[in-house]
Amino acid sequence: MDSSTKVSLMNKLEYLLLAFLFITLPLKNSFNSAAIILLTIFSLVKIKSFDVFKFRRFYLFFVLFLIVLFSLIYTKDLSKGLRYVEKYSIFLVIPFILSVIQINKKRVFKLLLLFSTIVVFLSIYCEFIVINQLILNGDPLSTLLDKRYSYLNFSQPVDIHPAYFSLFIIVAILTYFTYIVYFKISNLRKVAIVIILIYLSWVILQLSNRTYLLILFIVLNWCFYRYLTQINKRKITKALFLAVSNLILILVVANTGYSKKRIQQVFGYTYANGYKHEDGKKKLLQWEAAVGANKNAIFGNGMGDAKQSILNEYNSREYSYYLKNSYNAHNQYLETYVGLGIIGLFCLTLIIFQGILRAIKSSIGPYMVLFYIIPIAFLTESYLERHHGLIFFCLVHGLISVLNHQSSLPNLIFETKK
Repeated sequence: MDSSTKVSLMNKLEYLLLAFLFITLPLKNSFNSAAIILLTIFSLVKIKSFDVFKFRRFYLFFVLFLIVLFSLIYTKDLSKGLRYVEKYSIFLVIPFILSVIQINKKRVFKLLLLFSTIVVFLSIYCEFIVINQLILNGDPLSTLLDKRYSYLNFSQPVDIHPAYFSLFIIVAILTYFTYIVYFKISNLRKVAIVIILIYLSWVILQLSNRTYLLILFIVLNWCFYRYLTQINKRKITKALFLAVSNLILILVVANTGYSKKRIQQVFGYTYANGYKHEDGKKKLLQWEAAVGANKNAIFGNGMGDAKQSILNEYNSREYSYYLKNSYNAHNQYLETYVGLGIIGLFCLTLIIFQGILRAIKSSIGPYMVLFYIIPIAFLTESYLERHHGLIFFCLVHGLISVLNHQSSLPNLIFETKK
C-alpha cells in the first residue's frame, strides 16, 4: 500500500470515528463513551500529527481538571472524588483528540448535520411512543400536550432528560437554519427543512423545559434576524416580520398545554384540588441551600462531597421534596462552587467567557448564539453532572478553540452569502 492510499484510508477512518462520536452524543452514554475511546486510540496511533500549539489553547481545561484533582486532598468521600476525577478527565481527552485530528468548519458542519438528523429521528420516535400511549389510553389528540405525554414522559423512551434533549434540539434548529439560509439547495429541500424546523420547535413545547422555552424564543429571534440580513427588503417590512413572529411565538408558548402551566408555576399556580405551585420561590430556596452547603468558600467541600453536602443542607432546612428526590443544586455555577469553591467557579466562568470571545472571532454564523445560551442553561441545570452535558460542553468549547486558531481557514461557510 503506497503512502497516499494509506493517508486516504486514515482520513476516511478519522471521519467515520468523528461521525460515530456525533451520532452517539444524544444516545446512551455507553455508545458515546465507546466512540470517545475509539477516537482516543486512533489519536494515539496518529500521534505524529499532534499539534502542541493547539493543545496549549486548552489551558483553562487543564486548570479546571487540576483543581478537581487537588480537591481530592480535602474530599472526605474519596471514592466519589476519584469518580469525578475520572469524569473530568474528558477535559484532557477532548483537547488531545482535537489536537491530533483534522478539524475545519466544513467538516464540523457535516458532522452537525449528522447529529441533527439523529436528533430528529429520536424526536419522531418519542412522538410515536407518546401518541401510541395516548391511543391506548383512549385519550383525545388534544391531550397530547398534557403532562402525561409531555416533559419527562416525552423524553423517557430515549432516556434523555428534557433539559439535555432540548439543548440538542436547539443545536439541530441552528444547523438546519444554517443549511437553508447559507447553502444553495432546491426549493423542495427548503420546504422539507422548514417543516423540520417547525416540528423541532413543537418538540421544545412538548418537552416543556421552562429555560428552553425562553431559549427557543431567543434562538428563533436570532435566526429571524440572521435571515433578514440575507434578504433585500425594506426595514419596515423586516420590523413587521419580527413583530408578528414574536407575537405568534408568545401566544403559542403562553397558551399551549403543559408548557403554559409550567410557566404559570414559576409565579404561583393553584390547581383545582388546592395544590399550589410556587416554583420560582422554591428554586430560590434550593439555590440558597446550595450556597449554604459550601463550608469552604475558597476551595469548596471537594467534588466528592459536593452532592452529599447539598443533600445534608436540604435535610437541615427540612426541604423534604429535594431530599427525597436527591436533587443536586440544579445550577452548574452553584454545583461547582460547592465542590470547588470560588477558585473552581472562577475557572469555569473563564472557560465560558473564553468560548464567547473565541466564537465572536471565528465567524461561525448562527452558531454564535449557542455560546450565549449555554451560560443561561447553566443557571437552572447542573449540566456537567451528566454525561450528555459534560461531553457536549467540552466538545463545543473544544471545537471553537480549534476553529478560532485557524486564521488561514478559507471562507467555506457562514462568511459568504449564497
